[in-house]
Amino acid sequence: MVTVCTISARIVVLDPEGREHIGLFEQGMEGPIRLGRAPENDIQIISPYISRRHAELWPHAEGVLFKDLSSTSGSYVDGARVEAHVLRLGDSLHLGSPDGLLLQFKPLNVDKTFDELPAHSKTEVLKVLDLDDSQYLSTSGSFDARVAVSKGRVAAQTAGTTTEDRLRTLIMLTSEMLPIGKTDDLAQKLLDEVMRLLPVERGMVLLKGGEGLLPRVWSVKGKREDATVSGRMEAVGLEPEMTDGLRTADMPELPFRPIKTVTDQVLTEGVGLLTLDAPGDERLERSRSVVLQSVRSILAVPISSSADIHGVLYLDAQHAMSDKDDDLLDWLVAIGRQAGMVIDRINLEERQKVMLESMMRGLAASIDARDGLTAGHSARVAHYSVGIARAMGLDQAEQYRVYYAALLHDYGKIGVDDAVLRKPASLTPEEYKHVQLHPKYTFDILSKITFPPELVDLPLMAASHHERWDGKGYPWGLKGEAIPLAGRIIAVADVYDALTRERHYRQPMPIAEVLAHLEEGRDSRFDPEVLNGFRRYFDQVLAKREDALERKRSRLAGVSEGGLTTAGFGPASEEPDTLFHTEDDDSDVETDRSSAPDTGAGFSSDLV
Repeated sequence: MVTVCTISARIVVLDPEGREHIGLFEQGMEGPIRLGRAPENDIQIISPYISRRHAELWPHAEGVLFKDLSSTSGSYVDGARVEAHVLRLGDSLHLGSPDGLLLQFKPLNVDKTFDELPAHSKTEVLKVLDLDDSQYLSTSGSFDARVAVSKGRVAAQTAGTTTEDRLRTLIMLTSEMLPIGKTDDLAQKLLDEVMRLLPVERGMVLLKGGEGLLPRVWSVKGKREDATVSGRMEAVGLEPEMTDGLRTADMPELPFRPIKTVTDQVLTEGVGLLTLDAPGDERLERSRSVVLQSVRSILAVPISSSADIHGVLYLDAQHAMSDKDDDLLDWLVAIGRQAGMVIDRINLEERQKVMLESMMRGLAASIDARDGLTAGHSARVAHYSVGIARAMGLDQAEQYRVYYAALLHDYGKIGVDDAVLRKPASLTPEEYKHVQLHPKYTFDILSKITFPPELVDLPLMAASHHERWDGKGYPWGLKGEAIPLAGRIIAVADVYDALTRERHYRQPMPIAEVLAHLEEGRDSRFDPEVLNGFRRYFDQVLAKREDALERKRSRLAGVSEGGLTTAGFGPASEEPDTLFHTEDDDSDVETDRSSAPDTGAGFSSDLV
């Protein structure tokens, strides 16, 4: 029997910064409130002592039932670790340790208004607005919503033959477009669905680029073609003798050419166009492409939002379209508007991403200014980390997470004394302990930054690169898979770069010794699977590049060419093996010491 909540109450968790994180229990509620470090939880807490999915709270006859989901650091009541515990109003427990984060079960303050409740307890409401020209979507805004239709309003037969069917299809397509994160993916989805629903033979999505429209995807019934256009591609221009053509030197070969007179009018005026008899349409009488391509019917609408017209959805057929449905163009205009709003969101996210990366690189550059000899360390570690992640088969989204964490892995050294960082001799035990604080500083500083959901774990990933596979690392003593994968990857990349570079206290170590040094740490300091990924990356990429650089150094030094005899992975300006925007290798800083005293933990403490 399912227990439902009989009271209105709230779960309150105080994070390390003293901020309240709240989850609401309402009368009649059946499902749980989930708590953890991952963004999909109802209550998200960023702390190394909180697991990604730490606990759930369920309605109970006496209050709520707290269930620990086998978390790493546990949950505690009166100092004792618990797996399940019934909380009554006013009860509390601790997360992560006996005196860890405080969780309280409190009555709901009924005097609070809806607007005062936390954001995650509110429900977004989708509103259907009154329509102006299109009965499916309000098109008031920056552009005139006129729809120019030649010789009457006509439409083709579709899977839905009523306004209600079309509205249902519009809502479904909109819901499928909303989560798309790339413009080309959106263009493909839009065209695929429209071509599936409408009796047209050819279709193309053209988006603005440079000084004109660029075909992004196109489709011919029975044969689909895809075009990927880079941001560096020149805008599509016109040859003087090609009234409706596209300059082929700038584009992949296209299976057909949209009618430029139509796409120009749709783009410049923001209107939807439909013609049933293109050869006899006076607006197209000067278009040779209509005749040459035997085009009979044309549908074209703007892909627009209230902010901009982003492009054109163009469709045509070599047969006459039906006139049984008189609102198809309205429906297509509404779809174009929905796609335009998704593009607005994608563009905003891209700008935010660029801003975020530039901020991260700026933070790394602020460390770089402290010591020119170790400049470029953070960028190189980021490159190596991405290479290892790629060799391990991680997807591109995970590679980005690893890259960003590696770029900022040593930012906490901003709190370490310059004299210690640049000391050309072994560190004293006190100095060693001082340097060991930098991962915790990294975590504390980065935790104050609000990262996007996909990077919410970045502070912990960046700060865990000195944790060890055997649990003897620092700052938290995490062990095995409790260490974030990104931290395990960065640990290997960090050591590799530190040992193959000149430092204040030593020359680079020969590559063979570096590889042996890393192998000594297998199953103790390093995750063996990460080491395997590093060896694949080294064999496929680093070894060849290192060999070429070493021969170049030998020639410049006037000595005979040889193989891999010394390390030094190359100058900081070397082009990295990565897809990410990291061309300025000199903007980051080395963050490792190799003269620290031996820890006695079974692996030479050459790095801190």
